[in-house]
Amino acid sequence: MSSEHQEKKTVVVKTKMSMADVRRELFGPIQEAAKKPYPFALDPSTIWCKLSELRLCMLIMEQKPVGEKRSTKKMAILEGLKKIRDDEHPSVKMFLSDEHQVAFDEQRASSARGSTTRMVFPPKYSLRPTLDALEKKLEEWFNLAICEKNEPNSPRKARDGPYKVPAYILKEMEKVNAENGSGSSSSS
Repeated sequence: MSSEHQEKKTVVVKTKMSMADVRRELFGPIQEAAKKPYPFALDPSTIWCKLSELRLCMLIMEQKPVGEKRSTKKMAILEGLKKIRDDEHPSVKMFLSDEHQVAFDEQRASSARGSTTRMVFPPKYSLRPTLDALEKKLEEWFNLAICEKNEPNSPRKARDGPYKVPAYILKEMEKVNAENGSGSSSSS
């Protein structure tokens, strides 16, 4: 290379601002944003992202949070959003970080070999919803009042009125009574 190309040139920019003012103007907003825990006052543990919404869809399909057991189903969905169990379908690996995906695979392999140790993994999305946030999202997606109205009620397990002992139990009771009756008469 020639000596002309190796020369370093210094560029001087003249401005009415001091160097500190230039730095503050260019980098001030970035530094201020870095000092705040959540820029723009947004808490990532309360914001739904596409990945967390996908996980919610999967859990809704599994749990169906309407009907008589809606409260327990909603609690199961909340747990599923916060933790991924090692006994879930392998497709849930997409919700795990790279290091947790490896641990998930290793745990599934050890479970297949007979290990009884269970593990849970945190999802890579930062959302950790409350019950209110979950209900708000469900109401946003579905009209829960209509879902509840359309949900058939299961037949009641306990009914008013006399209880009838099933016939096979009556036969067993008669057989036991006959054996006890014949056994007691032989001893006297």
